[in-house]
Amino acid sequence: MERCTAIFDYDGQGEGELSFKAGDIILVISKGRDSGWWEGTIDGRSGMFPNCFVTMMESLRGYGNTAVALYDYCNDQESCEMKFKRGDIIEIQKISTECPGWWWAVKRGEADAKMTPSNYFTCNVVTTLFPFAARSPQEISFKKNEVIIIKRRWNDGWWEGKIGSRQGIFPANYTVLNYCTTSPPVFCNKDLEILRVGATECQTCAINHEITSTMLRSLEDWVRAGEPPSSLDLFEHIPLVPSGGPGSLLSESDLELSARQGAPLASGLSSDIAVQNPFGYT
Repeated sequence: MERCTAIFDYDGQGEGELSFKAGDIILVISKGRDSGWWEGTIDGRSGMFPNCFVTMMESLRGYGNTAVALYDYCNDQESCEMKFKRGDIIEIQKISTECPGWWWAVKRGEADAKMTPSNYFTCNVVTTLFPFAARSPQEISFKKNEVIIIKRRWNDGWWEGKIGSRQGIFPANYTVLNYCTTSPPVFCNKDLEILRVGATECQTCAINHEITSTMLRSLEDWVRAGEPPSSLDLFEHIPLVPSGGPGSLLSESDLELSARQGAPLASGLSSDIAVQNPFGYT
């Protein structure tokens, strides 16, 4: 069967439609000839979806399984280990079965796969499909086939990212999201977060699922109690602590000044309060 990757979010409008997020990989079951709708499956969920929201994996060959080094690494005593500098780009081949937390990967510009420590990299990246020339100091210029580390995803189609020491905003539709095809997967196709050893979902997804379940339980309790609308508090059982504190879902980079707004991301939160990592995931 063919596979495609979602380039936009899609919320199914009715029963029988398949919802997905940008970056999800969909197994195509059948293609409608003229309708513009295909049938596919994701993680056991099946349904119809508009084919204009996806692109075939074949057309994205070479854009997936990408990681960018965040630190330098060199171990001259082990010839099978990769040497790399901060900013180097690799293509992940597979998870190492001998050394948990390590990958077999090929560095861009080289031919041989070598062992590399996964905690030195980020997979939260996009690859540029077209060149872009910045038109303001807040924007970042790039050529085709450059890799951008994502810092923030704005809702209006402009994202913020970093290439080397340059940081700025860019049009997301000039790029393609990273995606994972290794088995087992090395990172989450939804959040592009590297999976911990033995994990089936990333920390962000696990926290979001728990928060959603907790809010639904609060809603069910409120309905059963027959309380007035003003008493509904979906965050009643979700701890709120000052943003930037220990266990925060907001990293230090999230609290940095945005190239677009010139203000910390958390500054818009009431009393600098944010939902943190309330359920103890590490």
